[in-house]
Amino acid sequence: WFDALTNLEILILYNNLFSNLSENAFANLGSLRYLRLDNNPLGDMPAGIFRALENIHTIYLSNVGITELKTEWFQNMPNLIEVYLGYNAIEELPNGIFANAHNFEAFGMNGNRLKVLRRNAFGSLANLYYFNIESNFINALEVEFFNDAPVLNRFYFYRNICGSGTFTNFIQQRERNLE
Repeated sequence: WFDALTNLEILILYNNLFSNLSENAFANLGSLRYLRLDNNPLGDMPAGIFRALENIHTIYLSNVGITELKTEWFQNMPNLIEVYLGYNAIEELPNGIFANAHNFEAFGMNGNRLKVLRRNAFGSLANLYYFNIESNFINALEVEFFNDAPVLNRFYFYRNICGSGTFTNFIQQRERNLE
């Protein structure tokens, strides 16, 4: 699609009817820093679709019909700062999926089907200030999320299924809940 636009830094395609993107849809967009694909019926995309986006800072993939995240999507994104994956049907985050994102600041995964959220899905959380996982099916969090995110000031966790009594028990008893 965008073969000639090698200097493109911002691409906003949300609220359209794009679907069935090819693996090379963004192959020549190595300068891209901001991508919005939300509210398109994309479904599950090819594993290598984002491999050229090594300079991407912000990516919106909310409400696009994703059921499973592919680790390859985010492997080559060391400058990734913000990811929004809300309102899909994602049930889990693979281990290490965001391990190469060392400056993560904002993460939104509200309105999915997550049951468990483990710390090892992420790289550094030292700059994380916004974390939205509301409206999922999460019943426990590993305490490392909070220990490793010293600047976190916006944490959205409502409409989950925390049933451990108090929030302190919910975090401390994670071993039992995360099996």
